[in-house]
Amino acid sequence: MKTSQPQEDYQISGINFGGPLRNNEYDFSLVIRLVNDFIQIYKDADNHLLTHLEHDELEEAERLLHNIAGVSGNFGAMDLMRTARSVEQLIKQEKRIPDSLTTDFSTELENFVQAIETFTQKYSEVA
Repeated sequence: MKTSQPQEDYQISGINFGGPLRNNEYDFSLVIRLVNDFIQIYKDADNHLLTHLEHDELEEAERLLHNIAGVSGNFGAMDLMRTARSVEQLIKQEKRIPDSLTTDFSTELENFVQAIETFTQKYSEVA
């Protein structure tokens, strides 16, 4: 369902869902479907990243991070986007990835997944 006037800023756990809503004419149903697609595709991305790094599959790791950075940025998860880009850049530069950075990536991914779940619960009736 679309609404024409935003009623609030749509911030949840540091994630700004206002941008994706605005870009999709406040079509809550569409945005809820899209962000839940993100969960289906990327919810285990932190484990996949670690596996790629352990097996020296750097191209796969770089592609995964690039995709997550782009999608999460479009959905308002700016901290996840920045963290994914930081890891991606280190891979491109063939530098060692600190454990703290992969931990940050995992934390930001989990934060985004939880924010999506909260957003979905809160706005399902609007959709």
